[in-house]
Amino acid sequence: MKRVIYDENTMKVIGFDIDKPNIIENRPYILVEDERHMPLVEMANSGRELYVKNVEKAEFDLRDIVFSEEEILRDKRFNREPLLLAFDKWEKAVLRGREDDDEFIMQWYQDLLDLKDSAFETVPDRIKYYL
Repeated sequence: MKRVIYDENTMKVIGFDIDKPNIIENRPYILVEDERHMPLVEMANSGRELYVKNVEKAEFDLRDIVFSEEEILRDKRFNREPLLLAFDKWEKAVLRGREDDDEFIMQWYQDLLDLKDSAFETVPDRIKYYL
C-alpha cells in the first residue's frame, strides 16, 4: 500500500509517499493499492492538477491548472525576450543591407510588443534564423 498525501483545505494532492513514512508528517493521506499508485503518479504529472474527489472511496479527479493573469503575462514577457533579441539582430541586418525590410515582420514585431498570442505562435522564418 502507498500513501497519497493531500491538502485538507483544498483537497489537492501534494505528494506521494513511497515507502518513506516521514517525508510529510501531520498531513492527511489515502492508502491506495500498489497497482493504482503509478497511474495516479502519471495523472499528477500530466500537466493537470490531481484532487481528491472522495476520501472514503479513494477517488481522484484531474483538473486544469488555472493561472492568474499576472502569471500569464510574466510567462509571455519571459518568452518574448529571445524573440526581441532575434528581431534586433534582424533589424541590424536590414540597416546594414544584408536583409530586406519586410512589412510582415514589422507587423509581427508590433504584435509581439502587444503580447498577442499570434506573435508567439507564428514566428517569421527570418526571425527564427537569428534565434
